[in-house]
Amino acid sequence: MSTLWQYMISTAFRRGHYDGVVTIRELKKRGDHGLGEYAALDGELIVVDGEFYRARSDGTIQTAVDDDPLCFAQVATLGAAEEFAAPDGLTLQNVATSFAASQRTRNTFYLITIEGDFETVTTTVFPPQQKPYPPLAEANAQAVKFRFKLETGKLVGFFSPTYMRDVGVPGYHLHFLNDQRTGGGHVTSFELRSGRVSLQPIDRFSLVISQDEDFLHADLEL
Repeated sequence: MSTLWQYMISTAFRRGHYDGVVTIRELKKRGDHGLGEYAALDGELIVVDGEFYRARSDGTIQTAVDDDPLCFAQVATLGAAEEFAAPDGLTLQNVATSFAASQRTRNTFYLITIEGDFETVTTTVFPPQQKPYPPLAEANAQAVKFRFKLETGKLVGFFSPTYMRDVGVPGYHLHFLNDQRTGGGHVTSFELRSGRVSLQPIDRFSLVISQDEDFLHADLEL
């Protein structure tokens, strides 16, 4: 059995709750692959093969520090995953149809890695935000875009069912890290030249509820 650990609900995150709810130290106890967002939107978390990295809006990649706080995170442990050669012409836009034979249901979670040679990868990273925090839709306008060409690296993330839209991130949510550890971030598009895919179904979901006063008294009515 495998468990997806999530810290903070996406509804609160989208509405501008960016204070830290978990540290890197705690996440290391929960999984070896995953992604997240740093407190105040000050960087993107990328977790690959048990290594934790922070992508900054200045384009740098740093090794994550144990005491670093995050406002949103999802991690799991890679175990009995199905591995296969990536379909020709794999992109973020066609990943659902490309994985149809291996992803037997869209009603459960999957831990996903895609490793190989990429024609292009486009990522975004937020600059740090100041209180009062803007909602995510406004912060998106400030996101810094990075475009990588002919890179070798890995995408890591999760597929979440549509019924999780108010708690998680429905669909495919992926972050990228190149092999040189010099670039990465939240993936908005990619085109793979060749590579390998791993898909691991997840049968348990553990949501850690923030005890932050702002969150506890926030209006999260849908």
